[in-house]
Amino acid sequence: MATFDHAQQPAARWQPILVARIEHYYDPNAPKANSIVVAVSVFVRDEDGRVLLIQRTDNGLWSLPGGGQEIGESVAGTAVREAQEETGLRVEVAGMIGVYSDPGHVIAYTDGEVRQQFSLCLRALPVGGTLTPSDESSDVRWPALGRKVLGFTRPVRLLIMQQMALFDLDNTLVDRSGAFRRWAAEFCADRGLSDDALAWLIATDQDGAVPRDWFFGEVTARFGLASVDTTWGQYRRRMPELVSCPEEVLGSLRLLRDDGWSVAIVTNGQADNQLGKIRRTGLDRCVDAWAVSAEVGVRKPAREIFEAAARGCGLDLRDGGWAIGDSPVLDVEGGRAAGLATLWVSRGKEWPPELAPPDRTVTDVVAAVQVLLNEDAGR
Repeated sequence: MATFDHAQQPAARWQPILVARIEHYYDPNAPKANSIVVAVSVFVRDEDGRVLLIQRTDNGLWSLPGGGQEIGESVAGTAVREAQEETGLRVEVAGMIGVYSDPGHVIAYTDGEVRQQFSLCLRALPVGGTLTPSDESSDVRWPALGRKVLGFTRPVRLLIMQQMALFDLDNTLVDRSGAFRRWAAEFCADRGLSDDALAWLIATDQDGAVPRDWFFGEVTARFGLASVDTTWGQYRRRMPELVSCPEEVLGSLRLLRDDGWSVAIVTNGQADNQLGKIRRTGLDRCVDAWAVSAEVGVRKPAREIFEAAARGCGLDLRDGGWAIGDSPVLDVEGGRAAGLATLWVSRGKEWPPELAPPDRTVTDVVAAVQVLLNEDAGR
């Protein structure tokens, strides 16, 4: 029978934290990598679902136990040795979590080594021992998933955050581009306008990226219309009737919720337009909450709109989650700044090279949901 003690949390062993390493994630000012080492980390959970973490002495951050593979060791052997050295627990390797090898993630050491990330993460079970800090770990604990402990390393945050998915609406869950083209074609047909006018509307819309008040000001001026408000209002009433949400997307959202995830929509726009889309497509029956910028009073990429969506799910944004959407700035940059992991729905486009990349990239929402389910299964 296992004799480890996971109920009692040890007192932190005080010692000065020497900043011996600094992690850079897609930092344009990061030093260039000059080495790569096989590192092994260990994901250990107890029967209560708590994850074994150490507070590193070299940078003060909370991390999974682990370290470099030594000559003569197997990868599993490295995991067992590092876990016992850094936590005092004996573990038994039970499987693989994943391989992490992002060249944009480098670790700079004070001795001049700049290591490119290459880490094998293994799943393991505790089989004995007592939680004990070491020269490499100033503290060892079993925090529950979602506990608000500041200073996680990035890989740990991805592993322990809560099951919350915040989806963008337009061109993520619904086909906003196709609906806009249909609206623009109707607008031109009703007024006897040429194909050039249709092309101008589509180009000026910029795939929904420009503010609607500005856009309809331009439309009103170009076509000599009487009122911005009248044209904009007609647009908002018609667009919910033109958008569509594929049944496979609705099914994927239901599958995600059935798996225990909280799901919400975060969208910029007027309440009548966006809520009309949500309700007419049936999305209101597949999510737990939504945050519409006109109702919240703030637009993406502001943190507050993500907070509003999390509150609608009865959750706290500080416990993490995923932001999923098609906009590199509004969804990915905004989600990252809000402390969320990010999943970009590329729609076949290339990622802007000047921006730090998302945590994951997919082509559509169905693939995005599969990524989330796979991430959860790997815990």
